[in-house]
Amino acid sequence: NDGVTVTLPAGWTVVSSNSETMVLSDPDGSGSVLLASGTSSPAQTALENKSQIDDYFKTNYPDAQSCPNTTTANTTFSGATGISWVLCFTVTAGGHSVPGTASLFVGANSSGSVYYLVMVVTRQGNLPTYMNVAKPLLQSVQWKLG
Repeated sequence: NDGVTVTLPAGWTVVSSNSETMVLSDPDGSGSVLLASGTSSPAQTALENKSQIDDYFKTNYPDAQSCPNTTTANTTFSGATGISWVLCFTVTAGGHSVPGTASLFVGANSSGSVYYLVMVVTRQGNLPTYMNVAKPLLQSVQWKLG
């Protein structure tokens, strides 16, 4: 897309893609990775971007909260400066519910005119394993906007 490139490991598929966002799935379908980057208007800091993501989760998953024994940290991802954190939430559909986990990174360029987002989603209890599955994909991320 316009904001990010990635090398798909064997068996990974593109679930959806547009000019700013792509959603990728592993061969076993045990989770997904969302990568996004685009312009922010008005300009926003990484903290403001994090607030938007948290609001999205709380709106769509009312029980969303930071997972136990996790911390929010200032970090970088593929050269982008931002914030990482882990949310736990419950997905409900068709009378069923599944506990989910999202490992998140959101950042902004120095002027706040570009955002960066990485969201790794899987079921609760599977995140450490899934992060290893997604590692080759995540290591290949290259942001195209600066």
